[in-house]
Amino acid sequence: MRRRLSAPLLFLFAIGCAEGSDLDGGGGSPSDDGNQGAGSGDGGGTTSSTKSSSSVTSTSTATSTSTSTGNMGGGGGSGETCPNGTIDAGEDCDGANLNGATCTSIGQGFTGGALSCADDCTYDTTECIAPPDCGNGMIDAGEQCDGALLNGGTCQTQGFASGTITCGSGCQYNTGQCYTCGNGQIENAEECDGTNFGGMTCLSLGHDGGLLSCAANCLSINQNACSDCGDNVIESPEVCDGAALGGQTCQSQGFSGGTLTCNAACSAFNTAGCTSCTITNILTVNPGFDSGPFGGGWAESSTNFQTPVCNTGCGLGGGTGPHAGAYWAWFGGTTTADEIATVSRSVVIPAGMATLRFQFDLPSCESTGVASDLFVVSIDGTILYQTSNADPTCGQPGYQLLTFDVTPWANGGIHNIQIQGATFDYFTATNFMVDSVELMACQ
Repeated sequence: MRRRLSAPLLFLFAIGCAEGSDLDGGGGSPSDDGNQGAGSGDGGGTTSSTKSSSSVTSTSTATSTSTSTGNMGGGGGSGETCPNGTIDAGEDCDGANLNGATCTSIGQGFTGGALSCADDCTYDTTECIAPPDCGNGMIDAGEQCDGALLNGGTCQTQGFASGTITCGSGCQYNTGQCYTCGNGQIENAEECDGTNFGGMTCLSLGHDGGLLSCAANCLSINQNACSDCGDNVIESPEVCDGAALGGQTCQSQGFSGGTLTCNAACSAFNTAGCTSCTITNILTVNPGFDSGPFGGGWAESSTNFQTPVCNTGCGLGGGTGPHAGAYWAWFGGTTTADEIATVSRSVVIPAGMATLRFQFDLPSCESTGVASDLFVVSIDGTILYQTSNADPTCGQPGYQLLTFDVTPWANGGIHNIQIQGATFDYFTATNFMVDSVELMACQ
């Protein structure tokens, strides 16, 4: 006989059937129409099952609640947000989206490199460049040098021609002492380059004028051509400077005598102290020996010939004879004895200016190479001119005009002019020739 189910069991069975469409917890189809169901997974809805046998009847009930978008019941776990290309809350980045960040902007001390995004949406700094350890004596990534280690770097490798490169701050090259001289640009250690003096002039450097020049290595400015009026040195564009007159006198400026000076600006001569007069040869008696031996005007002497005054009857001595007229004074002329010859005269030189001039020839010289033969012209014992057988012009026949300023003796007093030759020859006679003597002075 079949045993009848009790009423409570039937009630529970009815509830189980109402919550699921089949007895094994299937839960119906997951639709978006809002129906309740067990879902398709193992975590949704309410499941009831009843198992019956000949001896045991059991009933189990399990209840859980799940909510998902669009329906209630089997959601199947939480949704993925990394990577989805969008930076969500708690993420640094997402895929290729770095939100504008770089290795240097994320505040971790990197100096460069390529920032990327890890699978967990945090920054991947694997390719970022860590800051170099400058000063450790090793050239690290990002460093050009470190201390004395220059890694082959020179001024030349950095595009300069000269100079000394060093390792600077941040272990980068310091080219502050590198330069290229000759390009017209003042660089680093250079003081100038060609005509580029950085705006400096002789005037800006405290001089009165002149021109600067640049040293060949561009490391210094040459101020030698700058002028400083008052230092007694004539420097361009100065005409004179203090007592330095460049050899100019009142006579060279067209006056007969006086004292030439330089103006205060060193730009011109001051001729206020110069004088003018009629210049004439004040040696009015026998100035060129043309009155013959002992013809007046001159005191004459010779060790071997009584007088040095000669005409062509004495011979020519390798020279050309007289410069003018028929006579001249010949000093020397023998290899058989020592010869000392002199002509002299005393004369009053008027105040003003005075110039002594004469024609001189040295056609022949003793060839021993020793300067033993002397020719001397003096006034009051002060030598105006002196030469010897070693004179490089010796052996070139022909007179030349020699001129000497004797204005210091132009004071109205009596002064003695002496011309003397002394020869000591054994092989070749040394011949000093003089003619046409003039003492030009105010008259």
